[in-house]
Amino acid sequence: MRLANLLAVVPLATLVACTLVTTPATQPTPDADVPVADAASPPTADAAPGVDASAPDAPIATGCDAPIAPPPAALGLSPFYKKHLDATGLPVVASDKVSDGALRQACRIASKMLSFRSDVRAAMTSKKARLAVMARSEVTTDVPEHADLYQAFPGTDWNVRARGLGGTVARPATSCAEENLLCDTKDPYVGENILVHELSHGIVNLGVTFADTTFQGRLDTAYRSAIAAGKWKDTYAGSNVEEYFAEGVQSYFDTNLQASPPNGIHNDVNTRAELLAYDPALHALVAEVFGPDVWTPKCP
Repeated sequence: MRLANLLAVVPLATLVACTLVTTPATQPTPDADVPVADAASPPTADAAPGVDASAPDAPIATGCDAPIAPPPAALGLSPFYKKHLDATGLPVVASDKVSDGALRQACRIASKMLSFRSDVRAAMTSKKARLAVMARSEVTTDVPEHADLYQAFPGTDWNVRARGLGGTVARPATSCAEENLLCDTKDPYVGENILVHELSHGIVNLGVTFADTTFQGRLDTAYRSAIAAGKWKDTYAGSNVEEYFAEGVQSYFDTNLQASPPNGIHNDVNTRAELLAYDPALHALVAEVFGPDVWTPKCP
């Protein structure tokens, strides 16, 4: 299931990805582009939804093995968040309904994804990026930064359809779900790591495009060239440039699914080696952001 028709009326700069929940009889779509910035001028990072800008400063404990504690007041986050870890500068936060194991798993994955580029980490910090983990019992609009989606964008049942969002300047929280992080057998996305996909959107939106102003243009060129060459037909990667990159990141980290023939979501490219052989331009751009280390997130 897709929300691609929204692309016709909403500028790409206002979009992020959302992981959709579908009925068991329908193969779940990894995500779809949805708007999460208000039609009016988006708020600044300091005034983003869910932030208490008046909170005082406090020291921040770093590292995914650090004691889990409430978010430091210096972050100015909503009191909804009761748990916090620091993933090389990216706050990883959750309510007290999320297990410590899920929070640590999210932190470790985020830390690895952010390990290669200090300039990207610095840009994300300046934009107040954070990663929010939803509990199994929580829904999209429980995340404070996404609490206004029904009002801002009526006509979509966000809590039924969305199970993860990529962060933007207007709403700088990337979200993911506990059940996917912990590889629950009932998770509709078994075999995929949705955090890898969604955080790749947040890394581009809040980090790479500020650290390297040439990146988006080069990515656009690679996408247009791939489509012109007949690549990514009947896949989610072929739907737009944002999903082209995010699906490429999943394959780069060997955390995507495979389908042959293509099924509208995936094709037979789902590993780093296959990505290099099939679309070397995309592989090069992903490697530029994430580095050459061979790594795949594992179930805890």
